[in-house]
Amino acid sequence: MIFGALKRPFVLLFEGRTGSTHLIRSLDLHPRVRAMDERLSSILHLRLGARTQHLWASWALRWTWLGRYDACGFKTKFRDVADPAGFAQLLKARGATVIHMRRRNQIKLVVSVLNASRLRDATGKWNLEAEADRLPAFEIKIDVFKRLLEARETRDRVLEDYIGGLGLEVVAIDYEDLLADEQGVFDRVFRALGVEPIKIERAGVIKGTSDDLRKAVVNFDELRASFAGTPYEKMFDE
Repeated sequence: MIFGALKRPFVLLFEGRTGSTHLIRSLDLHPRVRAMDERLSSILHLRLGARTQHLWASWALRWTWLGRYDACGFKTKFRDVADPAGFAQLLKARGATVIHMRRRNQIKLVVSVLNASRLRDATGKWNLEAEADRLPAFEIKIDVFKRLLEARETRDRVLEDYIGGLGLEVVAIDYEDLLADEQGVFDRVFRALGVEPIKIERAGVIKGTSDDLRKAVVNFDELRASFAGTPYEKMFDE
């Protein structure tokens, strides 16, 4: 049994509804990449503590899994990291590549967050995996929407500052670019991880919220009017 240091350890850092599930599953389809899901979240919810998170992450970022992989990593929301300072030290020690998933259109992002919460209540899953589970359009309470938008922008800034402070190689992926040129994004990430790009088929996740918000939000006009004259107004029609 032979173990060795990884050529490219990586971590995918994100906030929700940025395409992280689709990207991590797609990366894992490459025969030379091991891409794992949100294990730090599971450890946190089981109340196993920061040390258990550190031990698992250290293991996940260190070994080549019997020589099968050239790159190995996992995804995690920043808020699921129990010890951000210790996690930063680990990433620096491993020389990890950071994949940062973002979303430019904050309005569509928050609609997606609300719709995903509805899906979770209805099916037990945050992501749409079967068209039969697609939910109808819904009404949004404007005050709730604005509070969620403000909170999300704060979390995004915190994550961006954290990643900027790591001093590591960062591959920034915007959700909108993933929609526009999926294979191109995959190829860019594969190259950053030091593996040969390959053609990737769909990884089982369906876009849960229509890009045309008129089809997703019953009170679309009312919601858009509440942002008239702000930088967000144009995002409703992008």
